[in-house]
Amino acid sequence: SSGINAEYGHLTIVVISVLGNSIVLYGSWRYNAIDLDKISLVLIETLAITDTIVMAMFGIPIGIVLFTRTWVLGKTFCYLQGIIGYVPLFAEIWTIVVISVYRVWTLLRPLVARRTIRPYHMRAVVILLWFQAFFYVFLKIIRGQHAYFDPMLLSCSSNGLTETEYHGLSFFAVVYFAAIPLLLTVFCNLGIAFIAARSSFRRNQQRCPQNAVSTVLLISWIFVFSILPFMARGLAQVLGLEVSDKFFVFQMEAIFVNTACNPLIYTATCRTFRVFVLDLVLPGPRAPPPPRFIRAAGVCNRPAAAVQAVATAV
Repeated sequence: SSGINAEYGHLTIVVISVLGNSIVLYGSWRYNAIDLDKISLVLIETLAITDTIVMAMFGIPIGIVLFTRTWVLGKTFCYLQGIIGYVPLFAEIWTIVVISVYRVWTLLRPLVARRTIRPYHMRAVVILLWFQAFFYVFLKIIRGQHAYFDPMLLSCSSNGLTETEYHGLSFFAVVYFAAIPLLLTVFCNLGIAFIAARSSFRRNQQRCPQNAVSTVLLISWIFVFSILPFMARGLAQVLGLEVSDKFFVFQMEAIFVNTACNPLIYTATCRTFRVFVLDLVLPGPRAPPPPRFIRAAGVCNRPAAAVQAVATAV
């Protein structure tokens, strides 16, 4: 009974993540349903794409293994999952860091951010994030690692490294793709919360856009808690401690829950996206959405005093 519950629980997470992130992309690209500035939209859409790829590389295959009790996707996909599959995961981690850093910048210097950064700048940053994520995998490829299916992990793993190389790469991964992003995200979110609270206290005016702050804070804190098991397992590997196979599965499920929570957060914090989702699921008359924001770097067109308040209150 517990095995069946685990299977259907995992299936629920997969459906929410894939369907939710697909709706995010469809609504943003087709209907401009997310009221955020252009730079934030680039990052949110990138995160939705990355979450979908992570589920395609890990979530869906693990679900198939849970129901079939064996690997049925062939050697090629096993190699992709065991060797290259961590590229979108690492890119996702650093994308959330960039989202947090960018939001701090727009809160501190909204007008400067609007003048100096453009969507193509952020797309270049996204490409760089994927490149540095692939560099880690490239180090594994040139060492001739090969993938194999591990039934205890419900997925494909890799081997072929010496003990020294294994511990070296594990240390690099836990520091660069877990510890540093975790610290940066926590630091930035504490800054976001402090700046937003101080600005709201000193200026009793509408922040612009307020939902962006709530969205970033919720996404980032859920990410922090979901990445802790990944970092704990990496530290255990570096220290040579034995980690149970069940903890690996738990670590992956925490990441899957994170990918499923993101579209739910957009629905909760963005009224226009929430209205879009309701119209998509339950067609019918809805209350008109709030005035749309000009898609600049964290600055809207009304009220004008709010823009100046953000620039001078912090």
